[in-house]
Amino acid sequence: MRVSLFNKIVKLNSINNSNINKNSLNKIVKFNISNRAFKLDILNSLNRAIRLINPLKALKSLRLNLLSKFFLILGFSFTLSHAVIDDFKTATWNMQGSSASSEAKWSVSIRQMFSGASGVDILAVQEAGTLPQTARATGRTFDFNGTSVQVSEHIWNLGTSLRPSFVYIYYAPTDAGANRVNLALVSRTPADEVFLLPPPTTASRPMLGIRINNDAFFSIHALANGGADASAIVHNIDLFFQGSPTLASTNWIIMGDFNREPGELLSSFELALRLRTRIITNSAITQVSARRTLDYAIVGNSNRAIVPAPLPSITASTFFGGFRTHLASDHFPVTFRRFQ
Repeated sequence: MRVSLFNKIVKLNSINNSNINKNSLNKIVKFNISNRAFKLDILNSLNRAIRLINPLKALKSLRLNLLSKFFLILGFSFTLSHAVIDDFKTATWNMQGSSASSEAKWSVSIRQMFSGASGVDILAVQEAGTLPQTARATGRTFDFNGTSVQVSEHIWNLGTSLRPSFVYIYYAPTDAGANRVNLALVSRTPADEVFLLPPPTTASRPMLGIRINNDAFFSIHALANGGADASAIVHNIDLFFQGSPTLASTNWIIMGDFNREPGELLSSFELALRLRTRIITNSAITQVSARRTLDYAIVGNSNRAIVPAPLPSITASTFFGGFRTHLASDHFPVTFRRFQ
């Protein structure tokens, strides 16, 4: 199906744009695809475009629609190339989002984090604000026990209609008031499973996660003024995987703003948890105003049958040196990747 879809895209690009009409466009999208809903979605998108805009723009819209479907399918096969969690280049950033300024932070700074050969595969975002207007909902939504927050999946093209670069955004609007302190995970690969674990205390925020094969990635934001719930966040994620027989051997990485220094957090862990986790930090300042190390990652595995757990060799580095634009945040992004 993937090859057939790609051939259709190539055919679209070869059409004489001056000869476009509704019949020719509909003829193009007579796919040999067994998934009727998939086909219907594309046809509906096309017909809406024809009604609302001129045929040339309809062709462009159809190209983008087909490309997004193609890369959605491609993404599932891409996951097979990632065998262990340290194959992924990951990062975390508290971007201090707000409804007005978060659009630019998404479109400029986050876009830049995914660009080039050294771009990240997965980004955990705290204070995510509102999503960029160009991110398109896929229709997948996720509801969870213990929280009223619904997670939605969006596809976002960081490239162009002819040279696309798609990422998937998993968005949890945890700030019902100001719509600023929301959580997000941005991934080059679509998630096999989405998690939103309930907050460990009444004042806490939920923990947003996705699973890709046997690896899970979380975006968390501990309470301000000392991260009083940071230890409970890590313990609860560990207990969640322990209590899930099919996920007990999952490798996980928790990325975010812990609002607590790494050494302070480690001292709060019970011995069993220390043996199955590792804090990934380079001890550099990540929050400018407080001049403290608050943004980092914790890798772990909840399988108690193997102690100490064989943990990946991941190193942390502050991302500010590679930026060509102003970050407009009090926090620096931090990246995590295999130690070379």
